[in-house]
Amino acid sequence: MRVRLKDIAEKCGVSPACIGYILSGNTRYKFRQETIDRVRKTARELGYRPNQMAKNLRKQENKIILCVCGNVCQHSDVEHLKCLELELGLRGYNLMVQFLVDLPEEQKLAFLKNVINWPAGIVILALGIHSEKGIKQVQEIFANAPPTISIMGQIPEINADYIRIKWGNESLHQVLDDFRLHGFKTVGCCLSAEEYRRGILDWFPDLCRERELTGKFYYSSPSDNPVSYFDFGVEIAKKILEEEKLPEALYCTSDEMAFSIIEVLRLRGVRVPEDIYMIGGGDSEFCRHLASPLPVIVHDIPEVAAAAAADLVRRIELGETICGNSRCVCAIGRHIYRDRILRCEKSNS
Repeated sequence: MRVRLKDIAEKCGVSPACIGYILSGNTRYKFRQETIDRVRKTARELGYRPNQMAKNLRKQENKIILCVCGNVCQHSDVEHLKCLELELGLRGYNLMVQFLVDLPEEQKLAFLKNVINWPAGIVILALGIHSEKGIKQVQEIFANAPPTISIMGQIPEINADYIRIKWGNESLHQVLDDFRLHGFKTVGCCLSAEEYRRGILDWFPDLCRERELTGKFYYSSPSDNPVSYFDFGVEIAKKILEEEKLPEALYCTSDEMAFSIIEVLRLRGVRVPEDIYMIGGGDSEFCRHLASPLPVIVHDIPEVAAAAAADLVRRIELGETICGNSRCVCAIGRHIYRDRILRCEKSNS
């Protein structure tokens, strides 16, 4: 059911008119900052989504933010988009998402070139451009881009500002400490060939040795085409099953990969978490419904969306016209979702 201004007003104890002024950014009346914060927080919690497209068309304003998704889209990415849409809507902007996942680089580049000056701002979930020629064209295209922000980390090829998420080695400390706490000795790290090539988890062997663990990488085969992390998991699970002795614990860089590994292992009579303990690398909704809920290491997705929306809108409304300065807007850490670990331990007892 659609959330109305009246619903927010009842929760906040103010009139619907006040809610409308605050959420629309109308400066005709002044409100205390604590009231503004309370109204926006309540709107988020209730899932309020204004029809910004119709509103901006009436005013003949360009308040459209384009989000580009050019790589494999995981389930947790959908959560990023939902939160981003909400945060931008609360600031009077409308999010439009363009998926370029299965297109060849030439078509991705043609699309970017044609739309680069159309939106008020750009959010990059992923570009999916890897060839030397393609990267050079991306640099030329984004030289004329409006304010742009990447929510998955820095993109060295362009000057977009970015949110830094502590994906790799900084998260590994928590994962390996958890493995050691459970008394495991042989552990594995499961990742895609691209992640392995980029070296985002290069410290894994060293960190294992520091904790007197035996660690091994398990990664998929290199591929020029986008492949689902579900498929990566199937391939990696088969490699794990070829081992003379199975690892006692695994860390997967995505929930999708973990899900496939669990299913392949189960078909071969290997139970998770009883035989192999596992931690996933995201917060996908479907993983909450596994027979034994999957422990995960996550970052705060609403925090990412709020930081990206606030900074991008600020730059747009200051009248900035450049893509950015490769500035880190903020760094967001990750933590192990302990509640799921406890539920797994209870289901194992």
